[in-house]
Amino acid sequence: MREIKFRGISTDEKVWIYGNLLISQNPRHNFETLIIPQEKCNSYMAIIPSTVGQYTGLKDRQGVEIYEGDVLDYDNGIGIKGIVKWYKDGFAIRILGAGDASNKSLYQSTEDIEVIGNIHENPELLKEGEANASN
Repeated sequence: MREIKFRGISTDEKVWIYGNLLISQNPRHNFETLIIPQEKCNSYMAIIPSTVGQYTGLKDRQGVEIYEGDVLDYDNGIGIKGIVKWYKDGFAIRILGAGDASNKSLYQSTEDIEVIGNIHENPELLKEGEANASN
């Protein structure tokens, strides 16, 4: 069974927080998306909702955990980049520059995959991937 956890960028310190996801329905809060950090079970951090990503349960060839929203170097550095997304019934790699039809299952093999950034902190990787894929 894979470990279920999430990450998101905190609204105050703008750093990644890892832990359990909680959606607050409390009207006195001015935020709705929270993460309870793994090391602090009795506290929570407000998270920017658009930055929330779930852990896939997999690690790349360097042992780095792979999360939804990560940008991957796919196929050992030959210029193919992809984004980790939830697609239909599992996590997939959407190959940049190849359109929506180009989703590959993330569960096939991670030995040739390396996390090189994410869509929130490294948006320039998305443009580079589109340019490389069109060559």
